[in-house]
Amino acid sequence: MGPDHLEVATSWVNLGVLEERSENPKEAQKDFETALAISEKTLGPESYGITGILDRLGKLFSDQKKYSEAEPVFQRSLAIREKVLGARHSDVAPALENLAMAYYFDDKYVEAEPLFRRALQIWTQTQGEASPLVAQALDNLGALYSAQKRYNDAEPFFRKALSIRESKDIESLSNMALLYEAVNDTKRADDFFQRAILIGEKGLGADHLEVLQTMDEYAKMLRSVGRVTEARKVEAHAKELKDKLTPEVNAGAVAATGASGGTTPPPIQKK
Repeated sequence: MGPDHLEVATSWVNLGVLEERSENPKEAQKDFETALAISEKTLGPESYGITGILDRLGKLFSDQKKYSEAEPVFQRSLAIREKVLGARHSDVAPALENLAMAYYFDDKYVEAEPLFRRALQIWTQTQGEASPLVAQALDNLGALYSAQKRYNDAEPFFRKALSIRESKDIESLSNMALLYEAVNDTKRADDFFQRAILIGEKGLGADHLEVLQTMDEYAKMLRSVGRVTEARKVEAHAKELKDKLTPEVNAGAVAATGASGGTTPPPIQKK
């Protein structure tokens, strides 16, 4: 086929994915950049066909916390999608979120907010108000405001996401619990922690990692307000469930919750 064939570019992408999963980011970057160069030469620098490679390269930089390198890559992908598909196309929304997330973790909240809002609008218009994609977009905005300690602004977004997602997962419930904990509203935080655990146990299973993480956070909050006896009961229950997990899954639970026994999702912990 020759070194500049698109099938060769695909093979470079596949190799890059393998290198990335093998925690060889430098090699993965070279592979993705090689695939990008071939695709640009064959398809053109503004072809929609190169956006997937750009997104992989941007994510690779973001995962290494190289946000200043990720941002122009995501910007380019977004610009191509908008030009080819139009500003309101559903495939534009993921590009908006990719760039917004890079800004968010780079503490560029002013730049991130309008992108998150545009993504929310597109998902609502193309997927419907009850879509899980809309719920995630709402959570993204809530997380953005929480990171700035704008808890009053964050609350309605988390609440709306909660109304969409409550019966399906516990992420929104956990977000609400952490939000109220952050503003020292222990009563409401307690309520949402308990609801998250209850729904999680029914919907995901008591030994699901997300449920165990929520239990750890709940116990952590109980200890912080002096309710040690209650905290111990929650901790004992979580430990009992963890002990039943396979070694591989249990290692994942420990890594997720950390040595201190709890983890706070980035939206609340970030600042």
